[in-house]
Amino acid sequence: MRTFFILYIILWFFQEIPAQSGIADTSPAAANFIENKYILEYNTESFFNTGLANNQIEYLTFDQELLNATIFFSINKLRKKSRKSELKYNSVLDSLSSQYVANNNAYKFKRSSYNIKNISKFLFIEFKKNNNRFSLFSANINILQILKYTNNRRFYYDKTDTSKTYKLYYTPTYKDSDTIGVQIDPHTYKSFSELYLRSVQGYERRKLLSNSFCYVSCNTEVVEHSLDRKKIPFAKVLIVLGGFRIPEIKKK
Repeated sequence: MRTFFILYIILWFFQEIPAQSGIADTSPAAANFIENKYILEYNTESFFNTGLANNQIEYLTFDQELLNATIFFSINKLRKKSRKSELKYNSVLDSLSSQYVANNNAYKFKRSSYNIKNISKFLFIEFKKNNNRFSLFSANINILQILKYTNNRRFYYDKTDTSKTYKLYYTPTYKDSDTIGVQIDPHTYKSFSELYLRSVQGYERRKLLSNSFCYVSCNTEVVEHSLDRKKIPFAKVLIVLGGFRIPEIKKK
């Protein structure tokens, strides 16, 4: 009975820790870090009610903060549907993950155990360096196309088109060779987030829905060299989950 009571107190204590309490990022980069205004202003329901996530992703006016927030709220929407508590926003996780996204090229975001180890090592060193209290964390990486492109279909760049941003079209079939191809439309912020969630399967998806984590950061960045006119543009995605391990209680 005594052990159960102590466990209950510990669980209550960690649940009551506010998002910033005792978890301060003292790194130089964090001094200039700006928290996500959409996450601070809205909750999951009110955010999607605004319709902001239904805007198309245009790289000339790309709102990275909005895409990060859309993925954040999409994760919480999925957790709510699965009857899990929503994850909280934390500026420490957000600051560190944004540093990693900005300072590493697209090859570091290809899904491999080697790249995951690199991110985990980076987070572990930063947490230890700044005396942060996160003792449990998990990272998920990906590279996703920002156009609704069907893989392996041929496409071309129409340099004469001045009305569209991306100017990419599917190559017409042989029967319709004398017609203009169908434009490859960009994702909306919402459909890109849904694409990410569909890409997370198996063990990674179970971690996304796990009660072991209470914080999450979502960071993205469009890869500039992928905006070449003959390529399908894509974006780097980094999701970091954070939590705390419950200390073991020795029986007396």
